[in-house]
Amino acid sequence: VIAAILAGVAWGTLNPALQAMAMQTTVPAKRGVASNTGYLGMDMGFFLGPTLAGLVAAHTGEQGALFLSGMVPVIVGFVIFVLTWRRFQARVKWLERLEQSSRRK
Repeated sequence: VIAAILAGVAWGTLNPALQAMAMQTTVPAKRGVASNTGYLGMDMGFFLGPTLAGLVAAHTGEQGALFLSGMVPVIVGFVIFVLTWRRFQARVKWLERLEQSSRRK
């Protein structure tokens, strides 16, 4: 039950937050592409996640390994997020300056 609650909260908060971050780091003309890329990534995750989990379960024969292997993409994603956070912030600031300079013209 706790896992279901955490999954619901994560899905309800992280999905819109990641979409907003994609929109913040893209020029207005390319926001549709950024949005669709985000959805493509989610669809690939929905396809690859269960497929790879089934392979792990079939080869190891135990559910413990299945759940432990599920931590790998979460940890990798978190590390990538932390490593690219400054680049994200710099990109947002650059786009804000670009938008302000285009308003002045």
